[in-house]
Amino acid sequence: MLDLIDFVETREGEDGSPDDLEKNQILHGSAYDHFHEIPTESIQTVVTSPPYWGMRVYSEEFDIQWSDGTEVAFGGESTPEDYIRHTIETFWKLRPLLTDTGTIWWNVGDVYNTRTQIRADSLERMDAVKNGEEITWAERNAKRHSAGHEYLRDKDLTLIPYQIAKGLQRSGSW
Repeated sequence: MLDLIDFVETREGEDGSPDDLEKNQILHGSAYDHFHEIPTESIQTVVTSPPYWGMRVYSEEFDIQWSDGTEVAFGGESTPEDYIRHTIETFWKLRPLLTDTGTIWWNVGDVYNTRTQIRADSLERMDAVKNGEEITWAERNAKRHSAGHEYLRDKDLTLIPYQIAKGLQRSGSW
């Protein structure tokens, strides 16, 4: 956690000025590419449903250079702990952009620690079952592993929302 705090604090002076950002402007790409363009204390509310850990492969994924040295699209982390850490890092990047009374509405779901093929959407999964897809888990490019985790066993609930909340409390958010 201290490495994450140091990483965010070294970037505190890199915010934009109020004149740099037009109102009602759509910024396309990874939010991480645009954080520096947004003036500090200028956002009242953030509402988002970010990618859940290991659930989807999106057509437009953006790899992010995280403070822990990994470069991966958000939600594509190899472990739930990495996903939780990257979520908290994202909150730390948003924190200086919020007004004093600003809020973040973060929709995140829990997942089971299971070995699974990661697909673009539920329709792709249904088509695979309906058409008797014969590609194996090992042959898939996008897959989630469940073996070898430090404390989670196969089919354990990861408790990601709880762990994000706990991490945010420990870092001073409420």
